[in-house]
Amino acid sequence: MPAEEVERRQVDGRWLLGELRADPDRLVLLDCRSSVEYAESHIRHALNFSIPSIMLRRLAAGKIDLVSTIKCKRLKERIVAALKESLFVLYGEEGVRHAIAVLADRLVNDGCRVVCVSGEWFSFNSATATATAAAPVPPDIDFPEGPSPSPPGGLTC
Repeated sequence: MPAEEVERRQVDGRWLLGELRADPDRLVLLDCRSSVEYAESHIRHALNFSIPSIMLRRLAAGKIDLVSTIKCKRLKERIVAALKESLFVLYGEEGVRHAIAVLADRLVNDGCRVVCVSGEWFSFNSATATATAAAPVPPDIDFPEGPSPSPPGGLTC
């Protein structure tokens, strides 16, 4: 899929924050950053989906399907269960934009609904911190407080 089509499905951090407050259960949040970055901070209930570059190339070329790239049984079950029902929200830093585009393309080709958070994770994180400074922190956001051994809401394998 051309990159411009993926860009048309982009949303901003405010949209995501509103959706997280309204109905987080209908979303499957895929954090496409490294597992180290995910452990440092992530959106509550987000699933970490980082993929080695060789697997990403094979996925982009259509040589493998998305589910076969997932080793974690619980993550695989969650993705399979959500494929046709949920809205997939992909986010990550600038360095993983290609991975997000490939993943979005594959999900759309599999008949899924997909949006990509525009801007970098840091921008979203900063925007949500500013947006909630005068109000209680929403229950659906984890702000960075350093590494945690078991991130709340995320699947760890």
